[in-house]
Amino acid sequence: MGVRHPRQSHPHIALTATENGRDWEGLANPGRLGCSVTRQTPRFSLFGEFSFADVIIVAISIAVVAFLRATNAFDWFFGLARSNERWNLDVVANSFFIGFIALIIMLTLRHKRLRREVDRRMLAEAQAEALARHDPLTGIANRRLFNEHLQRLVADSKNAGAVGALIVFDLNRFKLVNDIYGHTAGDELLVAVTERVKALLRHDDIFARLGGDEFGVAIPAMGRDDVVRLANRVITALDQPFEIGELHVDIGTSVGIAFLPQDAADTETLIQRADLAMYRAKAAGVSGHAFFDPTLDEAVRDRARLQADLRQAVGTDAMVPFYQPLVNLTTGETSGFEMLARWNHPTRGMLTPDLFIPLAEDSRLIGPLSLGLLRKAVRDALTWDPRLSLSINISPEQFTDRDLATKILAILAVAGFPPGRLEIELTETALVADLPATKEIILQLKRVGVRIAIDDFGSGYSSLYYLRELPFDVVKIDQGFVGTRSTNPESAKIVGAVIGLTRALGISTVAEGIEAVADAQWLQEQGCNAGQGFLYARPMPAGEVQGYLDLRQPARARA
Repeated sequence: MGVRHPRQSHPHIALTATENGRDWEGLANPGRLGCSVTRQTPRFSLFGEFSFADVIIVAISIAVVAFLRATNAFDWFFGLARSNERWNLDVVANSFFIGFIALIIMLTLRHKRLRREVDRRMLAEAQAEALARHDPLTGIANRRLFNEHLQRLVADSKNAGAVGALIVFDLNRFKLVNDIYGHTAGDELLVAVTERVKALLRHDDIFARLGGDEFGVAIPAMGRDDVVRLANRVITALDQPFEIGELHVDIGTSVGIAFLPQDAADTETLIQRADLAMYRAKAAGVSGHAFFDPTLDEAVRDRARLQADLRQAVGTDAMVPFYQPLVNLTTGETSGFEMLARWNHPTRGMLTPDLFIPLAEDSRLIGPLSLGLLRKAVRDALTWDPRLSLSINISPEQFTDRDLATKILAILAVAGFPPGRLEIELTETALVADLPATKEIILQLKRVGVRIAIDDFGSGYSSLYYLRELPFDVVKIDQGFVGTRSTNPESAKIVGAVIGLTRALGISTVAEGIEAVADAQWLQEQGCNAGQGFLYARPMPAGEVQGYLDLRQPARARA
């Protein structure tokens, strides 16, 4: 079912477009939609393409001739010319008549040229206006036109008490499609998504692409239950696989719903609250929908306050490195420590990374935060046994900095910390973002002896590809597989397969999230090199590291 858009009226040109048999009023998109232009000024096919102005000029000329004939002006002029032959009035009259005809022809031709130029400019204006109000890729409304419709919907709710709803959704794995298959495949996917959703909508629903892979549907006069049914139909439709050329693509969607007028009284607030609901749905990790509720507003304000506090804390002693040991599963010895960030907030206490690292990434504070913690960590590690390694996580956002390797090595040089004791952990997300840039940074670090680990292995989509393309020293098996090993046979098979694969490639393995002795024994039997988790120790501040080593390290290791 199509979506109606307001007619782009113009005194001379009506611009229409047709796609798959549907009329789209006011839309000009020659690349995807067929466009036709029709003049609303009448034409007379008997005489060719003449406008009323052309006909009026000719009619005036005929009227002048008829008037002269009716008043015997020709006979009078003929008599005057005969009685005054020396004046050559007949020559003057013929010259005047020929000039008059030539002037009429010239004016007619100039009028037609001007009319064509006016039509061309009006067509260009109409096309520009249409493109300014519609998405050029999918052909549906863009954010500007969508906001205009929402404003009318809000006005109706105020004046007539009409109810409405806004659905906002985006595609859960769209970035992955773009990164792996390219932007052309991503564009084709957006067009296919548009077609599926359009088929679910009523004639009065307004469908728009709001930007990137985010879409919105403004729904007038629909009850809550019907809105939920529509949202579920959208989810079901987008959960079905897409065939893009020879590709088989699965995405899914997260849908946020806000109602008018109870959730918002203006357009901007309505969109913001539908977005908040969408992010709540996305947090569930699977396709689904969520409604706006007032607690989401408070969560946003709390996030803003925490982000402001973080901006003040970065670079100060409030950001503290904690350390969790890495244990050799064969000997039981501690082989190193992973540095984990903590924030000693003045009112909220010690905060874990999951509460502030996303904020740092969003606000572009992650670089100063991470490098500041690295400076503190290498100073702490210089007091340990020199055989112990220091492992740190680098955020995917940092790999957009081409000077990252230079900055890390400068910190090591200033502290006098051997590069061979440092291990950099990065997640698959960092690799997907810009593989060539990430590879260059990795190689710069490897050349001076820094070890490279891929973290959360198995939780991504292309881990095996990266094992082939990049020179990793360590693979860290995601704790989701380790923790469910005893209850889920498939997890055990995956862990065993990863250990076998990495052993064949000459890469060490570290199992994360070990909490039971039985898991440690099983991993050791499979050939896993090292592990970390609460079985050995929770993350600790620098002041507790030496006490842990004195208590846990075997006597021969301390010697």
